[in-house]
Amino acid sequence: MADSSGRVEPTSSWVSTYTDSGRSCGTDGQRMYAVTYDDGQYLMFGRVAKRCKVKKGVVVSLFVLATLVVIATVNLYSGGLSSAVAHSLQPPAFSDEISTLLDACASLNATVFLMEPRLLERLVEDKELPQDWWSRNNSGSAFNVVTFGVLEQDLLPNEEQFVADAMRKHRYKYVAVEGRDPRPISVSLWDTRHINRTTHHLFVRRGRVIHLVVFFGRRGYWWHGAVGASVPSLHRLLPSLTFGEFPGAFDDLQLSEASRRDGRERVFTPHDSQAFLKAAKISRFIDCDAAVARSVQRKHGNLGTDSEHYGKMASRAYAALYFKRVMKKLGKLFWLTNGSLLGWYRQCGIIPHDHDVDFGMWAEDYEPSLRAVFENNPVLKLCTVWGNKNDSFQFALWGYHMKVDIFFLYKTPDGMHTFHGVTGNDGRRRYSATFPAVQLCTTEFLGEMFHVPCTPSLMLDAEYGTNWREPNVEYDYQDALNLRKRGAWKKQAEIMCEE
Repeated sequence: MADSSGRVEPTSSWVSTYTDSGRSCGTDGQRMYAVTYDDGQYLMFGRVAKRCKVKKGVVVSLFVLATLVVIATVNLYSGGLSSAVAHSLQPPAFSDEISTLLDACASLNATVFLMEPRLLERLVEDKELPQDWWSRNNSGSAFNVVTFGVLEQDLLPNEEQFVADAMRKHRYKYVAVEGRDPRPISVSLWDTRHINRTTHHLFVRRGRVIHLVVFFGRRGYWWHGAVGASVPSLHRLLPSLTFGEFPGAFDDLQLSEASRRDGRERVFTPHDSQAFLKAAKISRFIDCDAAVARSVQRKHGNLGTDSEHYGKMASRAYAALYFKRVMKKLGKLFWLTNGSLLGWYRQCGIIPHDHDVDFGMWAEDYEPSLRAVFENNPVLKLCTVWGNKNDSFQFALWGYHMKVDIFFLYKTPDGMHTFHGVTGNDGRRRYSATFPAVQLCTTEFLGEMFHVPCTPSLMLDAEYGTNWREPNVEYDYQDALNLRKRGAWKKQAEIMCEE
């Protein structure tokens, strides 16, 4: 049934949209799987479930057009159509369309960099981009997607339309995804400002997708938003996007110009593509639980505002940030665990009454050079070593009048759990702390990017029980629910300094 505007009321959740002379019909407000005719271009999402009523003249025109296409196809196979006409029926080369995007951004002094993993992998292997690199399709994907990144300050809101207009010359449909500007969020726990900015630019045509991801400087790292379900018409496309299902963060985005065999326009890539690919796998960004943090602050006030607690909190912050700088220089992966994980997630910071800083890293990533670095470090010095690489390995560092624990984690054979060793205060008793399997994400902690388990609440439930949302100043590590006794060490711990 049609309304006064000629729009047909759909009866299915799968809807087709036809556009002819600017008029459309068939939309359910939730998904838009469309076939669009506009100056000869078409775009198809999904399958046709209900046809719209169109004028008789339009039907005739479409029938004539279909007949011409059939005739042209037959002639192509029989050799009767000239090569010039045959070429005119083929879509423009993908490389030309991407060149248009790069040229448009370059004219705005916006540096666009390649970040599509499948292409960066080729770059790592071949040391240069081959001539046909644009045309290589995603394995098993219905869309050929090429992903680029751009820094937010390089492509201003009033310049976005210029790029969109340039791509429309190639008959690309432009979709701008908006999201909340992340920068006010990172400044204050209580900041409730909601400023929308464009977080993704998508150019779509005939199964080809050029995806431009916008990176925002969020303090000391780079953050990008999620496409998610904010644009219903992209539901079918979303699984083909490498970046966009979740927000993400990268500690560093140094760029360099890639070498190309075809010698065309400049293409930038991450300076260390291999490191970028590795970081991308664990780049999903999650925030601390701001609602719980506000609740704790309302109930208990500003915990740790007295001079004694404030000084200890400052020492832990300095020690954590210094540790990160050392580990980043070494290229070692680590994350917040135990009490430090609790402080970040529950209070979006540091627990005032805690006594140390806790980090985890994989035992399999340990190398003797790590020990040597901290043995000779004048700021954060290795003081105690328990166990060995294959069994309950643990380091205790000392600096800024504060202890920093490094727990080396192991994976169970079935991959369902992880565990690390714990040594009692007497240096002899042995324990094992078991957690759910660890998958790593990124977050903001102390104004910088750190890694954390992607399921922090499950980790905290395992260690503290479900009451971890309430501070407990009497808590002792031996109260942990996931702690199991493992006897005693036969050999004393190695002690290199006095804490």
